[in-house]
Amino acid sequence: VIQYGGKILPLLRLDNVVGGSSTPANREELQVVVYAQHNRPFGLVVGRIVDTCEVAHRAQAAEQNPPHLLGTYVIQQRVTDVIDLHHLAQQLRIPTLQTAT
Repeated sequence: VIQYGGKILPLLRLDNVVGGSSTPANREELQVVVYAQHNRPFGLVVGRIVDTCEVAHRAQAAEQNPPHLLGTYVIQQRVTDVIDLHHLAQQLRIPTLQTAT
């Protein structure tokens, strides 16, 4: 967990969800994507953030994809796996933010 906006934010390592080893455990600085659903935010620790963009298309999961993956797309000339953060939040039962003490 980390303190985020005066509250405790649970962290989840992306490589623990999808497999792999993209986020070294002993790093002092972490790249974190914050996602919130129904006042239940969490931080997703990733290897690195290359860029951010808004995608107007609402992706739908293909049947052959793992449940956490909406699909693989070319976005801004890069092949990109789109993670279903809504699904992750539901599966992980992320707790509501608590005030940091």
